[in-house]
Amino acid sequence: GHLSVNDGTGAVGAGTSQGAGAFRRRPSAWVQKAGARATTDVTLLRQRRAPRWATRFATRLVVSDVLILVATLLGFGILLLPGLNSELVWQDGPENLPYFVPLIVIGALWLLALAAFDTRDRHIVGHGILEYRRVVDATFFVFAAIVILAYFLRIEVARTLFLFSLPVGLTGLLLGRWLSRQWLRRRQQDGQYVYRAVVLGERSKIAHIVRQIRSTHGTGYVIVGAVSTEGAPESIDGVPVIGTLKQA
Repeated sequence: GHLSVNDGTGAVGAGTSQGAGAFRRRPSAWVQKAGARATTDVTLLRQRRAPRWATRFATRLVVSDVLILVATLLGFGILLLPGLNSELVWQDGPENLPYFVPLIVIGALWLLALAAFDTRDRHIVGHGILEYRRVVDATFFVFAAIVILAYFLRIEVARTLFLFSLPVGLTGLLLGRWLSRQWLRRRQQDGQYVYRAVVLGERSKIAHIVRQIRSTHGTGYVIVGAVSTEGAPESIDGVPVIGTLKQA
């Protein structure tokens, strides 16, 4: 069986190549117009592919990440430095830097790494361990880059930055993602923030998929219909059959 997700933004149909010769015999202007229209349709579908709730949830994660990183780096400056105006020793630089400058740079790099590692990809957030793994990979990448840059630029970075910011920031990010996931679960139980889906296939396989999704906590899918090979019976495990595969 197959699972088809419908977020209410439209559908894409697949054609055949039987008319390829006919297209070549058409006037070139007609072909260009049809090609331009098809390109526009595909572009619009790609722009509308992500459901709105996924975008809102990703924005929520961005805000959460920013607050956690600001709190982590600010806490390091307040607790472990004499003051944020303490200077960072740069042996080959034109002058030493106030510590708040590298802290801002580290925070910006951290956020960029979280985005570059697709930690907020709508296909992974909310379930599985891949989201957590990407957060860990992005964090260690940032601090590895800091060590390399500090070595080659001969910048003396306080070791307490690594001993404090890395574990505290990483723990905070993972905890923030877990809390956001619990928030998402509660919304999905109320029928919000879900993917509306249609199952396609043979009746026995459709019934199996429906039972698996219903019995698995936190999938984020709501099965709203089924498309079977024969189109009958009228429902499968309480899911209405809306047509046959030929009609799909």
